[in-house]
Amino acid sequence: MLRLLLPFLVGLLIARSGGPIGPPWLLALAVLLFLVLWSFGRKYRFEQRAIRGALGASFLVLFGVLWGGLRADTASDDPAAGATGSMQDMLVRMDQVQRSRSGHWRADAEVLAHRDGNAALATGEHLRLTLAPDSSQAWLRPGDLVWIRCRPEPMDRVPDPGGFDLRSWAASRGIHREAFVGSGRWVPAGHQRQWMDVFAEAREQVTRWLEESGLPDAEQDIARALLLGDRSGLEQQQRDAFARSGTMHVLAVSGLHVGLVFAVFAALLGWWGKRRGYMVLRGTIILAALWGYAGLTGGAPSVVRAATMFTLFTVAGMVRRQSDSMNSLASAAFVLLVLDPRMLGQLSFQFSFLAVLGILLFHDPLRRLWVPPNRVLGYLWSLLVVSVAAQLMTTPLALLTFKAFPMWFLPANLVVVSLVTVAVYGGGVLLLVYKVPLLGKIMAFLMTWVLKALAGSTRFFAELPGAYPDLRLDWFQAVLLYGLIAVVAARLAWRWRPGWPVTVVILLVLCMTWIRTARAVNDREAFVAYGGGTGLEVALVHGRDLVVFSDRNDDFAQRRTEAHRRAWGLRSVRQVPAVERGDGSLALPGDWPIQGLDQMRSAGLAGQRWLVLSGTQQVDLDELVERGPAGVLLSPSMPGGKRSYLRRALAERSIPFHDLREQGAYILQR
Repeated sequence: MLRLLLPFLVGLLIARSGGPIGPPWLLALAVLLFLVLWSFGRKYRFEQRAIRGALGASFLVLFGVLWGGLRADTASDDPAAGATGSMQDMLVRMDQVQRSRSGHWRADAEVLAHRDGNAALATGEHLRLTLAPDSSQAWLRPGDLVWIRCRPEPMDRVPDPGGFDLRSWAASRGIHREAFVGSGRWVPAGHQRQWMDVFAEAREQVTRWLEESGLPDAEQDIARALLLGDRSGLEQQQRDAFARSGTMHVLAVSGLHVGLVFAVFAALLGWWGKRRGYMVLRGTIILAALWGYAGLTGGAPSVVRAATMFTLFTVAGMVRRQSDSMNSLASAAFVLLVLDPRMLGQLSFQFSFLAVLGILLFHDPLRRLWVPPNRVLGYLWSLLVVSVAAQLMTTPLALLTFKAFPMWFLPANLVVVSLVTVAVYGGGVLLLVYKVPLLGKIMAFLMTWVLKALAGSTRFFAELPGAYPDLRLDWFQAVLLYGLIAVVAARLAWRWRPGWPVTVVILLVLCMTWIRTARAVNDREAFVAYGGGTGLEVALVHGRDLVVFSDRNDDFAQRRTEAHRRAWGLRSVRQVPAVERGDGSLALPGDWPIQGLDQMRSAGLAGQRWLVLSGTQQVDLDELVERGPAGVLLSPSMPGGKRSYLRRALAERSIPFHDLREQGAYILQR
């Protein structure tokens, strides 16, 4: 399967670069398919054996290009989908649904039809929806059909430096527009059955059981995350603690959790023996448990991937064939990418498969480095080896994405994974016995302390000195780091002779790229106006120094400043208060093409300068046209009605503008 997966992956990567998919591509695919079938009907001499493989690989590359292009979002080609700014009636199918603590629903949805007069036009677009709570409507779940009335807007919000890039995240799922659906503007219209529907009632029942179990609210939130993959209730500080300690993976129901389910059923049924009938029955029960758990957790992509892999292992055992782990991983990847090629761009897909690949490649060589003298040390050594093996393949991608590295991930995983194992098994027992007098209370008490220990241990490792230092990579450096890992592994595992010289060359190239990056950071000068918020908050960057002009100093502002500092490799941070006053005053040190309204009126406005409009100050549009600014920044403090009026007026007068509340951050570098 690995030989099938690799060319297919190449095709999907080519498809992600864009380009039209037309009849010539389909004709080429048909010709290649004919040649592949023809080659299998012929006999080749030994020296010609590569012809069949080359034809098959070419077919898979082209199939990947076409399949990836055809399954990509086609909303931009649909006139109805492109209409922005007007209210539209749509029939949508909910694909993924979550409910926030405020009662709002957040969903990824596919537009099945768009109402145009009396006709319903098919679109196939995907939207990111936020639905206001409506007491007259039922509980939403994946597969529900809903008529909505909304105003879709493009997802073009610019993220703050180091902030969450919603555009890229949504684009990886084929979503390019979003909409808010107010209360009374959505009506259920039916349901399309999905395989998870069988477990929907059970999932809701488990949620109710947890609420009735006697666990405190904070521990309930962690239990829901571990058992059901529902992280909506976790506080941001708890999420940060898992991330900084390098244990965030335990909150994503995936290979660890599915492996625990597999292990407990394999252990319980292991005494049945190896007769064929018993092996088939045991495998069937294990498969039912695996996919039952996958359905119970909502059928998230991560758990489906893990269940697919364990299914291949189980089926191989049922037919008494030796299962090749690498082949099973490639098979799972191939099947899932054929079903949804967009998974290739999703970080969860990339991290989970890289982690499993690292375990398959490096677990045995690392395990053989030491033989523990007893079972306790053997268990700890096994956890340590698995953590290191998984981390080897995920570290370059993590550094590229998060710009930091959890230094205490090894001891943290030893403690946290052990506690998670106890919590998952204990949670299952608690759900079974919580109504039993005395026993239920004892189990709830024990689970409370296990979950408290789990949360406390993540905070402990997250707050240790040097827990989450800045380490930044660009894509080229990430590729070099993967090359370094591959070369060192080849030298140690297979005694590849050129391994050490190639390692030295890669290290030298890495050092050269880091020197180049350091020089670029030292020479950077930038002006940043942060998006959102309730007032104007700006920052100036000079080299590695960051000066933030803001009156705000709450947790959100501190996290945003820290994310900016980490993402750009800055060292010193200084905050200056009173950026914005009622008169719209804005004075920046240095020759920046940004100034406030009062400066424009007192000193004049030179060409190629952006004007900042804020608060409730009066604005003379004719004066703006006469002054001829390069553009206008609309502060988040501006009332909504006035902001809408100015946006229309500026657009009519062909004056560029950037709305910090609606369009996100404004970044100017020089």
